[in-house]
Amino acid sequence: MWLFSKIKQNITEKKDIENFREELKEREIVLSEWKMQDDLEQKIFDNSFTLFKKGEELSKKGNQEEALVYLKKAYENGYREIPLYHRFTIVYRSLKMYDEEIYCIDKIISELDNDVTDGWRKRREKAIHLRNKYT
Repeated sequence: MWLFSKIKQNITEKKDIENFREELKEREIVLSEWKMQDDLEQKIFDNSFTLFKKGEELSKKGNQEEALVYLKKAYENGYREIPLYHRFTIVYRSLKMYDEEIYCIDKIISELDNDVTDGWRKRREKAIHLRNKYT
């Protein structure tokens, strides 16, 4: 009886070990998939950021139309950071696209704390004034 009990315990332990190994393999697969997803997201972000930087550089050189192309590509690729919206406001203002500028300002205001939105609210008022003046 003791021998049978010991054999049964060993079999159970082996099954537990096999189950544990299977579980580890499944977790490794999941972790691997997460890492691949993180790597992909990082590559997309890096690409989007590169597009943003190119657009920003063009804008600073005064080439607003071409800058807008790169900024829109960065946005389409998922770059949704405040510096992008800020650069959009600069480009849109210089191109006299006031409705688009106001939209970007509203986006910035919605993302920021109330403490830092006063300047953006003033800029929004100025954009509304310019839109009403020139349209």
